Amino acid sequence: MKVCQVALSELESMLGGLNYVPSFQLTWAPLIPGCKPEEYISAALSPGAVIGAVTKAEGPEVLAEVEGCLRYVGDHGHGPPPEALQSPRFEELVARVMAYLADAVEKAAAVRAFWLSAGHPFYPVFWDFAYLLVGPDGAVVFIGSSSD
Repeated sequence: MKVCQVALSELESMLGGLNYVPSFQLTWAPLIPGCKPEEYISAALSPGAVIGAVTKAEGPEVLAEVEGCLRYVGDHGHGPPPEALQSPRFEELVARVMAYLADAVEKAAAVRAFWLSAGHPFYPVFWDFAYLLVGPDGAVVFIGSSSD
C-alpha cells in the first residue's frame, strides 16, 4: 500500500496543471468482523464526511474508472501538462497504482462504490471516484478527484 501511496502523491504533483488539481486518498482499516461497508468508510474519513450511498461495484469497472481518471487529458482550458502524460515516469506510476489496485480487487471479498453527500476531502469538478475494497486482512478506502 505504501508504494501505491507514494505513486499517487507523485502523480498529484506531476499532473497538476492549468486549472487542474488531482487529489487522492488511500486509507487502510483493519478487519472488523461483521463490520458494515458504511462503518469502514466512516472510520477511514473525517468525522464530517456523510455517506450519500454505497453500491456494489465490479472489479473491472473499478479498474477502468480509476485508470480513465488517471489518464484524463482535459481540454484547452484545463488539464494536466501533456508532457507529463507522455512521460515514461507517468506510465511507470500508473502501472504501480493499477497493479496495486488490481491485486486489491482480486483479493477483495467485497467491492463497493460510494459517494459523499457532505464532507468530501477534496473538491470534485472534472472527475471523482470513491471505492471500498474489503479484503481478508482489512479494508481499503480509495478516493480520487480533480478540481480546478
